[in-house]
Amino acid sequence: MFAATLNTETLRLKQASEFVVYSRSSRPTLVKFRVSSRGSEVSLFASLQRHVRKNTTRQGAGILSSAVPFEVLVKFARFAWKRFWLLLMEELAPSKGRSGSYDRPPPAYVSDNYRQGIKQGEIAKSEFALFYGLECPWCHRCLLAMNFYGLNDETLGAPIINSVRVYPSLDGKWVLAQADRKEKPGTTAGNFLENLLSMRDLKEIYRKIEPSFAGRATAPLLIDLRAARIVSNESSDIVRFLREIARVRAEGLVNDLYPYNYQKQIEQDRSLIHEKLNNGVYKVGFAKNQTAYNEAESDVFETLQYLDEKLTRQRYVSGTPFPSESDVFLFPTLIRFDSVYHTLFRCSRRKLTEFHTLHAWLRDMVQSHRIQVSGTFDIEETMTSYFRSLFPLNPSGIVPSCDVGCLEDPHGREALK
Repeated sequence: MFAATLNTETLRLKQASEFVVYSRSSRPTLVKFRVSSRGSEVSLFASLQRHVRKNTTRQGAGILSSAVPFEVLVKFARFAWKRFWLLLMEELAPSKGRSGSYDRPPPAYVSDNYRQGIKQGEIAKSEFALFYGLECPWCHRCLLAMNFYGLNDETLGAPIINSVRVYPSLDGKWVLAQADRKEKPGTTAGNFLENLLSMRDLKEIYRKIEPSFAGRATAPLLIDLRAARIVSNESSDIVRFLREIARVRAEGLVNDLYPYNYQKQIEQDRSLIHEKLNNGVYKVGFAKNQTAYNEAESDVFETLQYLDEKLTRQRYVSGTPFPSESDVFLFPTLIRFDSVYHTLFRCSRRKLTEFHTLHAWLRDMVQSHRIQVSGTFDIEETMTSYFRSLFPLNPSGIVPSCDVGCLEDPHGREALK
C-alpha cells in the first residue's frame, strides 16, 4: 500500500491507504490510492467531498480551481503514474534485478529439443507452418530466410513452409484472422493445419500442441505439421533450421545464408547485431531508468557507426558475395529504425537517413533482392501497431508522421565486393 498526505508545499509518504489534500480555499479532499500486493492490478479512485462542479469555470475544471491546487494534482499524478508505469513495464519488458535494463525472456522451444524427439530422416518428409507477425522484427528475419532459401509456397509451388500471418491485438495477443484461412484437405499435415487455423490466437495453438504450456505465446512459431510438434519459437534458431530444411530438400543450397568459408565472420557479426542492435533498441525503449537507457543507447549508436564504416568497404555485412545471415539480421532493425525506434523507443541521437552508407545498404537490399525482400515488411502498418499497442510507451495512441527516406533512390553499391 502506498499513501501520502499532501498539502500545497510538501509531498510526504506514510503507511496508510489514502491521500488527504488540504487546500486553503476548501475543505480537505480525500483521495484514495491502492496497489494490490501481487502487483497484477492497480485500483485508483478518488472521492471528492466537495461538489466541485459549482466552481467549474471556463478557465478550468473545478478540481483545479478550488478543490485541489494544480501543483498538488501534478505531484499526485507523477507519484501514481510512475508506480503504475513500472508495473506495466515489468509485465511488458521484465528487467534483470533492479538494474532497470530489459532482460529478454529465454525461448520455450528450440530445434534441438525437436530433433531429439523425431526420427532420423523425418525432416525431409515433413511439412511446416510458420506463424509470423508482419510487424515483428524477429519474425521478419525468418521471413527473409524463408524467401532467400526458396521455401515459400509461391516460389516452389510445394507446401514446404506454410506461412500464416497473425495480428497484434490491443490486449497483447497474437490473433488469427479467419478470413486468411487456407483450406488444405487431403493430407494429415493439411488437416492439422486446418485445425490450427480454426484457433483464435497463438496461445490456443501452443496449448493445442502442448496442453501444459503456460508461458508467453510469442511469434515466430515454427511447427512440424506431420509430427504435430513445435520445432522452435526462437527466431535465430528458426533461421538456422530453415537452412537445414532447404539443405535436405535440395541438392545443395543455391542461396546459402551461412556459407562455410564465411561462417566464423558471420557468427561474430550476427552476434554483435543481435545483442547490440536488434535487442539493443528494445533495451533503449524499455529502459526503466536513466542509467539503463544511457548504456543501451550508446551500444546502439556505436554499433550503427561501426557498421556504417564497415559497409563502405564491402557490399554485405560479412564480406560475402551474397547476403548472409548477418544481413538478414540487420535488415529488420534498419527498416524500422526511423519510423519506430528513433521516435517511440527514443533512439533519437541520429536518424538512419543520416548514416548515408547504412541507408544506401538498405536501399540496395530492397532493390537488388526485391523478390526475397518485398512483402516482408510494411512501414505504415508497423508504425500503427507499435504506437497503438505499446501503451506504456505511448498512452495517447497517437501515430506520428515520419520521413524514412526514399527506398528507391539509387544506392550506388554495385561496384563493391
